[in-house]
Amino acid sequence: MPLKSFQPRSSVSNVMKVIFALVAAASPILAQQYYPGAISVPRDQGEVERMEKDIDSRPIPQDPGLVYDDSKEARSMGEYYRSAQQAIPETLRRLEDNKKQFHQAVANIRDLAKDPRVCLTRDSQDRIGSSLKGLGGLLYVADASYTENPYILTQTEIERLYRLPSDAQLCKELAPSPNPIPLEVKYDGETSAIQKKLTDRRELYSQLQATWDSRLKKLNDALTQQKQAYDILKALPWIVILLCIFSTAVLFAVRFFSREIQLELVSSGQVIQFPTVMALLVVVVALGLPGILKENTLAALLGGIGGYVLSQGVGRAAAREGERRGRLAAEANESIQSLAVSPSNAILSVGGQQAFSAFGAASDGSKRDLTPVASWNISDGSIGTIENVGDGQVVLSASSKGKAVISASVNGMKGQASVIVT
Repeated sequence: MPLKSFQPRSSVSNVMKVIFALVAAASPILAQQYYPGAISVPRDQGEVERMEKDIDSRPIPQDPGLVYDDSKEARSMGEYYRSAQQAIPETLRRLEDNKKQFHQAVANIRDLAKDPRVCLTRDSQDRIGSSLKGLGGLLYVADASYTENPYILTQTEIERLYRLPSDAQLCKELAPSPNPIPLEVKYDGETSAIQKKLTDRRELYSQLQATWDSRLKKLNDALTQQKQAYDILKALPWIVILLCIFSTAVLFAVRFFSREIQLELVSSGQVIQFPTVMALLVVVVALGLPGILKENTLAALLGGIGGYVLSQGVGRAAAREGERRGRLAAEANESIQSLAVSPSNAILSVGGQQAFSAFGAASDGSKRDLTPVASWNISDGSIGTIENVGDGQVVLSASSKGKAVISASVNGMKGQASVIVT
């Protein structure tokens, strides 16, 4: 009795095909429902790289609500690919189990065909037909993302055996021999291809999981920063109020200083500069803390304010020093009658230093230190250099042996001192 009378298309194997076809068709829909965007299963490294590029190129939204929605998607996608790659080892194990069962079932079928006379009996043909039907239950992959039909060649070979014109031909093809029959060869080839594809797919899933996890981290960081900015923004009015109170308190504190200090602060413009700087700081804080000003702009503004304050301080110090020197020079022009350099005679070694001072004698017999405003000169520059080192000090640095005259002049008056370098 030919096996085609068993109608294999209505057998258990065909029922299994229908079930897995339905699961494969439904899996993208379920994946999209629980893991948005998961319907795309990468087929190769190039597709993964395109998906990674698309994920990395997505901007981080400025709206916290959109960031939250995107983080939900990134978390779902990461979990999807993580669970997908975690399911692959179990699928590979089941494939190995199915492979063992398949070869054992084929061995049993071939054992029934060992004796041609027994193989042609009705009982043997029924058992062979039943066993071939049972092979269909092993032709599936327990992986919802594996949507294609993986055992086309094996299924075609089973159907060919069903359609053989005679039982004798079937018994002949199934007869035991040292070599595997085409059914086994095709099954092993397709199973190996499935195993390799699943192994490769596991690595692709791992890459996509890492990409989605990286985006989730960026979104969470952005959400944290936006939350911090929102918290600061709520406290911003109090920060501005405290700065204003501090500025006002400093201005009122000026009235408790001495009259000389008050005049200095007013005449130098510091009373006006201080509220101006504080107003700028309030504006910068108001715009910088909630993130309206970006980091580079904020740094430039703070640096500019700091430079302005520093330049004002240096400028005022230079102006006061100029006023002091001018006052000394004016007093010297009015009342100084002679100029003397101290010490009048100096002896020092090579590499040594000697400080000199210029004193003016007034008409009332008093002396005034004119060292800062005097012009200094040395008759022989080869023995050393003389220079104003600041704080009203003039120093000679000896570099070679010799003699020279140190001169100081103020408004045409001159004083001299001799120096010997040994």
